[in-house]
Amino acid sequence: MNVEKNIPMPDGADSRTSYPFARMAVGDSFLIVDRDWVKNLRSAAYMHSRRHPGVKFTCRRYGEGWRLWRVS
Repeated sequence: MNVEKNIPMPDGADSRTSYPFARMAVGDSFLIVDRDWVKNLRSAAYMHSRRHPGVKFTCRRYGEGWRLWRVS
């Protein structure tokens, strides 16, 4: 294996900004239709709630996908 120096790291998505949690007011929601993202969504919402006391979310099946609401 060769060790290389000064190779820039590619830009990646910051998981903390992948979802609009910080912009949501109580009663706001958004829809996720990709079932594979639901587990990630729930985990990210939980972690956001841990970092911001008083902010709570709930995720429910909604039509053809899943919808996440901010409840407090």
